[in-house]
Amino acid sequence: MPEAALLVIGLSSPLLVGVYQEGVLCESYEINEQSSDALPVLLRDLSRRYRLVDLAYANGPGSFMAIKVVYVALKSAAIATGARLWGRDGFAFNGGAPIRATGKRWFVFSAEGIQTVLMEDQKPATFALPQYLTLTEFEPDAGPLYVLDAI
Repeated sequence: MPEAALLVIGLSSPLLVGVYQEGVLCESYEINEQSSDALPVLLRDLSRRYRLVDLAYANGPGSFMAIKVVYVALKSAAIATGARLWGRDGFAFNGGAPIRATGKRWFVFSAEGIQTVLMEDQKPATFALPQYLTLTEFEPDAGPLYVLDAI
């Protein structure tokens, strides 16, 4: 069974999943179903065809529930299989564009870090799977990146 790495970007719809062999994208999936329904089935199917040694994901910012679902699925798979878990912020997969927070609030990345700002007429950026996966750009065993304004 060939070894592979998996990258999941679940910060918006559609859910993006890429399978990488030796760092090169060899399969990709765009899934418009609920992540909680689709991801376990896809993980099962892929684990029958590949030995998944690395599981990577966009760990935020974005929808708390979407991030949590992806994290729990991948963390569970990592524990069950011994795969390594990696995380990286979502700005790496959308060209650094703002990411929807709620209403007219958007997450932006600046020199001060990730913040939420009010933006009128902002259009959601498109996320994309990279053609090459470089895990040295990810954090090992990274948990969800929740960004919350003070209340």
